[in-house]
Amino acid sequence: MLKMQTEILPAINVINPTPPRPGGQFRLLYRGALSLPDSHLLLDGLTFVARLEHPSSGGHNLLENPLALALESMRKRPSLRWMGPTKLASIYMDETGGISMDIHPNATLTRIYFENTFCLDPSHDFGIKVALGDSDGSDTTQMIIFARPQATGELQLIVARITPAPPPPSLLRLPRPDDPTPRRPPIRFDRSSSVGSNPLVRKRTASMANLGSSVRLDSASFKVPDVPRSSVKREEDLDDDVFGQVENKGKRKATESEAENQMEKANKTIIKQSAMHLLPIPKTHPEYKDVYGTVYRGVLFALRGEVKRSAVDLKSVERLVKIHVNMYVPSEARKNKS
Repeated sequence: MLKMQTEILPAINVINPTPPRPGGQFRLLYRGALSLPDSHLLLDGLTFVARLEHPSSGGHNLLENPLALALESMRKRPSLRWMGPTKLASIYMDETGGISMDIHPNATLTRIYFENTFCLDPSHDFGIKVALGDSDGSDTTQMIIFARPQATGELQLIVARITPAPPPPSLLRLPRPDDPTPRRPPIRFDRSSSVGSNPLVRKRTASMANLGSSVRLDSASFKVPDVPRSSVKREEDLDDDVFGQVENKGKRKATESEAENQMEKANKTIIKQSAMHLLPIPKTHPEYKDVYGTVYRGVLFALRGEVKRSAVDLKSVERLVKIHVNMYVPSEARKNKS
């Protein structure tokens, strides 16, 4: 039977607010127990910690980690709610933050439970679901505790947040090199008027102010061809009305078109700023303009179904920018940037 990782760790001092751990800095998130349903017994002696420099987190800020914040909010509660074993293949989970669980050496009942749960089954394809709240609604964070074998033959107890199912794969198609070049709308973007008239655009533009004072918003650097103007009028514009409603109809359509153009321009600004901020090569690099333009056009084409309808998600934009940067920028340049 495999030994649990806690058997080789030093004993945790209950008075000490953070457990002594070799090999890196850790943050204590929660220390308490699990409450079993229909029982007065508690699985006590549990400690949840996060590795601050965990490799999978990529320097992730714990203030942006929902599971770390949820565990810290449970500190005044003596126990968390046990919900039973769950197959790992039936759920989606997020392991960012490097959160793990330890068992106090003196918590005999807890150690026996987890050893019988994970050490007797060599597949390790299931985990223990735990709820951080009293209800089972969407506002309650749920996490999964599962065992992961280590190179030394021991088991490490990993904690991950259970997440909703991702969208269908058809909606996540990455841009290909042979995709057509996106075109710039014919109406120029007036930054002052669009930001001032649309509160959603103003909020998105203000959120990008922290990217740095060196970010340039000059659209002239993007060599994107203009959309050819159409000489054919739409049929609904040719329809006349005996009560004189044609003019009001045209004004309404012009207002809707202007709002779409403003939303699209603000989204393009966010994409430009993200590309410039995350590009790991300096502006003096001979391939900077080519790589910058290629990353911008690829991300814009990947979000072509959203830029005209609603404000794009900043995290989605940054994720797509990083994907394109990894495609076009050599690994040596990315390591130097990081």
